[in-house]
Amino acid sequence: MARKRHATEQIIAELRGSEVLIAQGGTVPEACRHIDVTEQTYYRWRKDHNEVRPHGSLGNHAPARFAALHQDPENAENSHPDRT
Repeated sequence: MARKRHATEQIIAELRGSEVLIAQGGTVPEACRHIDVTEQTYYRWRKDHNEVRPHGSLGNHAPARFAALHQDPENAENSHPDRT
């Protein structure tokens, strides 16, 4: 199999499409066959795009870092100690 390089936009679109297939009752191997990548590539893409890469819409934080910042009340921007 020849190696293909996917653009970031393509990867995101493929991940979204595969998540829809899985949500509709499909399996990960079926989704991988549909987008023509191995399961290893699928999981690497998911990890990279859901945990590692910063997103502009999240204040240039990686999603995992953004979630951690907003789950901890001391770090949340909207937390006020005097409010209950």
